[in-house]
Amino acid sequence: ERRREQRASELGDAKQLAYIQKAFKVGDQLTKEEKGAMYRAYYVEVLRGGMGTTTSSLFGSGQAKPSDGHDLKKVALFGDILGLTPADVVEVREGMSVAAYQDVLKQVHAAKWPAEEKNAHLLKARTSLGLSEEKAEECMRAMQAELEVSGLAELHAQGALTPQKVHALREAGTAAEDLFDLRGRNAYFRSQLEKACGDGTGRFDAPLLLEQLPHDLGLDAKTRARLVGEAISESKKRTLFVQCVSHLRQGKEAPALRALNDLVSCYVANPGEAVAWADAGELQAAFRLFTSQDGDDRKAGVLQGALGLDDAQAARLKQEAAGGLSLSPGGASVDEELELPF
Repeated sequence: ERRREQRASELGDAKQLAYIQKAFKVGDQLTKEEKGAMYRAYYVEVLRGGMGTTTSSLFGSGQAKPSDGHDLKKVALFGDILGLTPADVVEVREGMSVAAYQDVLKQVHAAKWPAEEKNAHLLKARTSLGLSEEKAEECMRAMQAELEVSGLAELHAQGALTPQKVHALREAGTAAEDLFDLRGRNAYFRSQLEKACGDGTGRFDAPLLLEQLPHDLGLDAKTRARLVGEAISESKKRTLFVQCVSHLRQGKEAPALRALNDLVSCYVANPGEAVAWADAGELQAAFRLFTSQDGDDRKAGVLQGALGLDDAQAARLKQEAAGGLSLSPGGASVDEELELPF
């Protein structure tokens, strides 16, 4: 019995020794992201508070960077244990420095200091962190874009968020998802279509609103087509012409011209069938008014198609308008009931 116990003890000791002597390759057990996270956590502990007056959350606050080379050697050794290459270490440290500099930027931006003092503080932080001037400027642009994005809701509510502003944010690196959620982006796109088709100018910027803006908002072609169809329906086009004729019958040329310009924008944004209208005289009067007041041949061509006029009719009506022929519909009563699409 005693011999059996002794043998079991020897076997146990042998297993324990084998376990101790077993070589574990940590690098083979972890992903690159896990190695980076472990190295970063250890490095932070060693460099805790290493930016002096800078209060970066990554490096602590109010303490000085340790000058003891022994600590830094331990960091290098830990990197070797993790199986990190020199390039991996550079990447991790640069990421930490960028994050720390971004923290500094936010603090300096919020501080009520003179511009010279802010610049000096940022230069000191950049130098201490070992960041290049290009990388620091990249961080600055990212922060400015982040600040602008944070004020998007207020800008949108004030009607000051233009498609050009959205494009500038995207060019600065802001993701579409960071602008609004999908519902918000859809609503914004639709609001810009409605605004452009209701400003009374007829200058609908198709490349900007139908190509650039949906791209900047991350909207696919199917969603874009659906939203355009909803915002600029055939019913909306007919309602605009009803308004135009109503103003013409009352001798109000300015609002009639505005309605025609909006009709032109609608047809540029969403071409379709010509407006169906029983009284050809009113169609012609509307076109005469437009060509007498607006010399834009491109817009006149769009309106010609919207009213279903052929080239010969359009040329004759332009000549009549140039000759000073009356712009009134002729024979239409102001009190005559107009057919609305609803």
